[in-house]
Amino acid sequence: MNNNKRGHHGFIHEVAKNRYLYLLALPGMLFLLVFAYTPMLGHLLAFQNYRLSDGLLGSQWVGWRNFEFFFSTNDWLRVTWNTVFLNGLFLVFGRYHIHDPRLSVEASPTTSSCPPNIPVNCFSTITECRCPIIF
Repeated sequence: MNNNKRGHHGFIHEVAKNRYLYLLALPGMLFLLVFAYTPMLGHLLAFQNYRLSDGLLGSQWVGWRNFEFFFSTNDWLRVTWNTVFLNGLFLVFGRYHIHDPRLSVEASPTTSSCPPNIPVNCFSTITECRCPIIF
């Protein structure tokens, strides 16, 4: 019995046999690829002299020079502390815990210019609310 041939045939047979399960898993794997692994390409920016015209993969590779520049300044400790401190505040209080009435998307019936019993569609979070077009 040849294990290489059987192993190769076994994998193809497994995929063909369970093709619907693999198709069912495909959206989740694509989601993971797009939203978990693709953003990690941004870590390359720390090691490049990034130019928009050259793109992410065409920019000049500078290695650790960006880190040497950062740590050679006198402000690196302050910048690092501010980053850690602000992230600590975001962990404790939440990043989007804002109570600003100007950002409310709800329109009160007294300020709406729509006729009664017509729902208001708000297209902007700050100023603009309009009545829907009714034919």
